Amino acid sequence: MEIDWSKYQETTKLVKVSPESLKLGAFLDWLQNQGIHLCKWEETHCSAGDPEDLVEIRTPKEKLLAQYFEIDLDKVEIEKRNLLEEIRNAKP
Repeated sequence: MEIDWSKYQETTKLVKVSPESLKLGAFLDWLQNQGIHLCKWEETHCSAGDPEDLVEIRTPKEKLLAQYFEIDLDKVEIEKRNLLEEIRNAKP
């Protein structure tokens, strides 16, 4: 069975960046194991006029990596389902 990968552009992008993504993901895991967490400054809107607060980023690393590599995970999921359907339909 020959698969037309041009129909699966987001999946193709995901596969292409996979080696680099795995390295970055391992680094993020290592940081967390060292007690280092990603944070961002977030303004509070308290009446007391408190300064900006540092807030931990709780976005899953998979989503952060997808954003970094400009990959739409929703499209990947749709493509995955379409690919599985294509494979199922190709079986005799």
